[in-house]
Amino acid sequence: MGAKLPDVGRRTTTLLFIVGIVIAWYVYVPVPNDFEEPWKLRLVETTGRTIRHLAVLGEALGLGDSVKIARKLFDIVQQNFLPFGANITMNDTTIDGVTVRIYRPITMETDQLPAIVFLHGGGWTIGGVRMHHDITKTLSSRLGAVVISVDYRLAPENIFPAAVDDCLAVTKWVLRHGLQLKINTQRVAIMGDSAGGNMAAAISQILTEEKFSPPLKFQVLVYPSLQAIDLRLPSYQLDVAAMPAGRTVMALFTSFYIKGYMDENFMEEMENGSLVPHDDETAIYFSYVDPASLPQEFLPVDFKRHQPTDVNLTEWNSVKHILLNNKFSPLLKHDLRGLPPAYIVTVKFDVLTDEAILYSQRLHKADVPAILKYYRHGFHGCFNLHEIPGFRVSREIMEDFLLYAAEHL
Repeated sequence: MGAKLPDVGRRTTTLLFIVGIVIAWYVYVPVPNDFEEPWKLRLVETTGRTIRHLAVLGEALGLGDSVKIARKLFDIVQQNFLPFGANITMNDTTIDGVTVRIYRPITMETDQLPAIVFLHGGGWTIGGVRMHHDITKTLSSRLGAVVISVDYRLAPENIFPAAVDDCLAVTKWVLRHGLQLKINTQRVAIMGDSAGGNMAAAISQILTEEKFSPPLKFQVLVYPSLQAIDLRLPSYQLDVAAMPAGRTVMALFTSFYIKGYMDENFMEEMENGSLVPHDDETAIYFSYVDPASLPQEFLPVDFKRHQPTDVNLTEWNSVKHILLNNKFSPLLKHDLRGLPPAYIVTVKFDVLTDEAILYSQRLHKADVPAILKYYRHGFHGCFNLHEIPGFRVSREIMEDFLLYAAEHL
């Protein structure tokens, strides 16, 4: 028996070595050389990828829909990392039939608190108030403001415009009836990241169109999705493996949001640029997403604009009323005059970078005050990671915005 122990030890060592190689292979993803804190990003990406794999496996095993499983797994992860601010209260309730979470500073006795309506990201499909708790509690605590975090209806169960309608209803209620929450309705801003930034921009436009009073104080768009007619912009070419949201993911979320299911043909047409025709009807819209308008540093020397050759007009005619609608694609709105001031955050490692830059340019041309903050070490989703795991760029984005909000809210 004793003579066999060395063999057992060797087998154990070999097994552990193989397991280590497999783990390293799974965790390691290529990261650009100029990216800060690459291993933190790899851990974040691995967590997300593991959740996606488990969700697909769960559906294959008959445990439920993969999207719902992914939501539950993300929720479990977030529940274990929810530090709570000592100087704020948190209340889950409803506003105009929509679930919200309201954060309020304990130490503020005045009835005239400013407020931020916060719209979370997640491709209109995943996420919720818990996933963005680190952001919303920090905003309330550091700014001495009421934060209304909106838990809007998600796709694919609820397709466009369910999510934006929920967020619009809450925003209007806060502006009209904010005094019930001890809010100064003259000091209300709207803020969102990714899909939430998409809806924050759309709602700012809708309220301006309606001449809604009181108006929003300002809008904050953090790496927002602003259009879906051209997924071949230069920033979409930077489809880095470690980036949480690439071209395929954006096509998938769009399919969920406007169709209610994963339409692989639709997604392929979005990705390869054969969904939208370049014709007289769309010419004005494509002018709003013209890469030639980008600053030179964002336009690769060898970049050539994609020209579709085989457009599925049947598919296009079935979705164009949504894709050209500014309620879905704020960048494509013709008249941007009169909008509230905008604070726009964009990052280098993100397929959505170009549309944020193009939108800020169009706002300037429309005489709308707009600040564009570009973070060379940032990536899509990093704003939500300023505490755990605590990326330096995430903290920088938060601190810069807090300075802006302290002065303008």
